[in-house]
Amino acid sequence: MKRFRFSSILLRGILSAGILFLPALPAPGLEIGSPGHGISQGSLVIHPRLEIRGEYDDNIFLTDRDRKEDLIGVLVPGIALEFPWDENLLLLDYQASLFYYREYSDQNHDDHRLHGRISLLAAPFSLKAEDTFLKTSSRENTDFADRVERTENTGKAALIYLANKFQVQGGYENYLYRYDERVYRPYDHTEHRGILTGFLQVAPKTKSLLEYTYSRILYRDNKDRDGYYNEVRAGFIGEITSKLTGTAKIGYQERRYREDSIWDDYRGIVGYALLEQVFSREHDLRLAWERSVQESTFAGNSYYLLNRGWIYYSRQLDHKIRGFIRLQYSNYRYPESNLGREGKRRDNIWEPEVGIRYQVQSWLAAEFKYRYRNRDSNWPEKDYRNNRFYLELSAIY
Repeated sequence: MKRFRFSSILLRGILSAGILFLPALPAPGLEIGSPGHGISQGSLVIHPRLEIRGEYDDNIFLTDRDRKEDLIGVLVPGIALEFPWDENLLLLDYQASLFYYREYSDQNHDDHRLHGRISLLAAPFSLKAEDTFLKTSSRENTDFADRVERTENTGKAALIYLANKFQVQGGYENYLYRYDERVYRPYDHTEHRGILTGFLQVAPKTKSLLEYTYSRILYRDNKDRDGYYNEVRAGFIGEITSKLTGTAKIGYQERRYREDSIWDDYRGIVGYALLEQVFSREHDLRLAWERSVQESTFAGNSYYLLNRGWIYYSRQLDHKIRGFIRLQYSNYRYPESNLGREGKRRDNIWEPEVGIRYQVQSWLAAEFKYRYRNRDSNWPEKDYRNNRFYLELSAIY
């Protein structure tokens, strides 16, 4: 089938490396354990799973006016394979998301996700690699009014050297974006990133870090939009107190497109931070912040600057019941006005979410969730409000 014709070099590399380094599978036959423990043969464990979700969406097209509502059924089958040996690990995971609309059946579609990860240890070196392939047409966090079918692939690999209190990590990341319809082909591009990070142990469970990134951005058809950036960030990772852990990186990015290009360059602050406070097994709190630059699909703009912060709190309400609440705020800033209009586009998006999860058994869970999304833009036609209710039942063998 066309949508599965994918040849990710890194994903094939993960599979090949796993096969190369795996010891011979033991002879014993297949063992079917109890639910939640999987199906095993020696060290290999297979976990089939299934999610069934019902949704009510009061604005399925994410429009400001003439909103359409619908009931949506979602079937999410998946399977995960886990193979640990010695201090190494190979993971493979696949899931499909099948969407069925009650009234607007022309919106029926399916998404596919394939993920692979391998960790190899040969002290003082370790190698980690992962690849995620996504076939999707989601409207969320895009500028597309319609569902746009596309392929997104993210590959990452890192070689790590650890010596006493000092650690060096060399990494490579590849981001691939491909659109199925010809009209969107100008947005097809690939990003290649080389990352060098040094860590220094400053406390028993905390490391300071200094990181340099070089990224090359290459468009398949729109060569005038090719670019690159240099980025330097510093920060820390690890345990701040016995109950507070976190990661923080802040620095400066210089992003340039071709010398004769009409596209805007960027020079400014970028960063990321995540803090988690675990008060007890009953409740925990997470705070996060991100400032990043992303390639844009909004006409006339090479990029957008994203500032985002969120807070998440969960609490055990009963032996098997856990409640959670999340609030996220995102600000999107575009460098250019276009379409003959004055004023650069600015979007503010608020996303509160609340839910409750009932762990029926260790392998079976039910969840109810409500999410509200409000995009408030200085371009009024980009505004929309969206209420969504979810009821989900998930099981893993």
